[in-house]
Amino acid sequence: MDFDANTLRSMRESAGVTQSEVAAYLGYFTNGEPNRSAVSNMENGHQPINKRLSLALTNYFKDKGIS
Repeated sequence: MDFDANTLRSMRESAGVTQSEVAAYLGYFTNGEPNRSAVSNMENGHQPINKRLSLALTNYFKDKGIS
């Protein structure tokens, strides 16, 4: 599945997870804490969602029962 900003936000909200939880799964950390701003930037269209991220997000949401 290819992700765009709206798809990411919609699926994250449907799964009931925070931006911080998604950031931790993707390995985005700053000073040992999940960097939710990275996910926020993706959801707002400021950071592109490449194929590697799309694959990781597909697996993450599949594990959460969202497809």
